[in-house]
Amino acid sequence: MKILLGLNFDFFDESPDKLIKKIKETKNNISGFEIYMNVEKEEKKEYLIRLAKLCNEKKLLLQIHSIINNTSDIKKHVDFYNEISKIYNSTINIVNHSVESNNIYMAQEETNTLFSEILNYIFINKYNLKLSIENLNSVKNKVRLSKDYIMPILYNNQDLYFTYNIGHELMDYGQIVNLKPIFVERLSNVQFYNYDYNSNHKIATTNDDNKLKWVKALNYLKQIGYKNTIVLEYSAFYLGKNFDERITNYIKSAEFIYEYIGGNLWKYK
Repeated sequence: MKILLGLNFDFFDESPDKLIKKIKETKNNISGFEIYMNVEKEEKKEYLIRLAKLCNEKKLLLQIHSIINNTSDIKKHVDFYNEISKIYNSTINIVNHSVESNNIYMAQEETNTLFSEILNYIFINKYNLKLSIENLNSVKNKVRLSKDYIMPILYNNQDLYFTYNIGHELMDYGQIVNLKPIFVERLSNVQFYNYDYNSNHKIATTNDDNKLKWVKALNYLKQIGYKNTIVLEYSAFYLGKNFDERITNYIKSAEFIYEYIGGNLWKYK
């Protein structure tokens, strides 16, 4: 598995140049980045343009966590992501959430429509992009689609891939086991973080209460032969008070997690 660092807006206060310099200064197993992107903000777009250039130059992986919420948003988002793919000079994986609703079946219907139209737009324009849907967990006052509810959407859209958020899965079910074949076949990306029942996107540590659960989850991914990207999706709040602290702790955590995805099965120490 290839470790990516998840970047949200809290990392944009420093340049991509400084970010990559910090990564390259340290011997580590970080392969690239998944960046949370809001195309409404010009400064965010400029950041991603520069990051794409550097990832191309430094041979780092890059993918985008998109926020396309309805069909009217498709053109402005996807056109920009295609420009990024040209700068990056490779296919860009776009990860997108399902549509939230007050009704689970309405959420399914609207999600299927949205992802079908995104895929069609990519196809007719011959864009060098692929699209992945992430499993969610329902939260207070919001119905969101877990993996079982996105399964029909995968069947309906043959070119749609699956991003497995094992943090969401563990929060809902306490374990990940026995993915149905369609999820294994379409699995292109994994998102990982620790949690408690007050908050999520926390750092996985040696002594945390959920360690056995996430060790088993990582081992399950190894058992099914998964070799693609795993994104450490940590909140900057838990990583440190400033950019240097955050990147230092991110690198340390990446090394810590690599011990479990790169080592023997059932390592637990």
